Amino acid sequence: LIWVGRAHQDTKRIFDLIPFMKELVRNSPQVHLSIVGPFTWDISEADYRKRIKDAGLGDYVSLVGPKTHSELIEYYENSDIAISTSIIEGFPISLIEASNFGLPIVMYELPWLWIAERNKGVTGVPQGDYASLAQAVIKISKNPELYRSMSQAAVEKIEELKSVDFLQLYDGLIKNSLSDKYS
Repeated sequence: LIWVGRAHQDTKRIFDLIPFMKELVRNSPQVHLSIVGPFTWDISEADYRKRIKDAGLGDYVSLVGPKTHSELIEYYENSDIAISTSIIEGFPISLIEASNFGLPIVMYELPWLWIAERNKGVTGVPQGDYASLAQAVIKISKNPELYRSMSQAAVEKIEELKSVDFLQLYDGLIKNSLSDKYS
C-alpha cells in the first residue's frame, strides 16, 4: 500500500493510518504501507514513528519521507493500492499519480473531487471510518477481477483528464464562459 502527501493531521488525517493498519494487519498480516512525503508542523517524524512502534506496527509501516520524481515513481510501481485519509482536497495530485499507475484508490469520501466522481477505480468510505477503509482494501486484494477492473478504471480516468483542453478552460474562465461541467 502507498499513502502520499504531507504528513499532516488536520487535513490529511495521518493518525487514522495507525488504527487502519492495526485493523488491516489483524485481517491480512502480509500487508505493508509506505508513507511517502514530508512531515509538517503538527507532528514530527520521530513522534509518528514512536506511535507506529507503540501500536506494534513497526514491521508493517515505513516512513520514507519526501522522494524525488524517479524515486516516487518506483514507490508507485511497487505498490498495489493507494490510500487517502484526507478530509478535504481540491486537486489531489497524489491520487492522480496513483491512477496513472493503475492503482485502485481507497479513500475517505470526497464526492466533489473530479478524480472520485463516477470513477470505478475509487472506493470511498465515510470519513474517519478506518475499519471500512481496511475492509475495502481486503475486499480488493482478495478479488483479482475486482482489482483488475478498478485498475483499468483508474487508468481510464487519467485518459479522460489527458483529453481536457486546459487552454480552452483557462480562456473560458477568463471570459466567464465555462460550461456547467467545469464551473
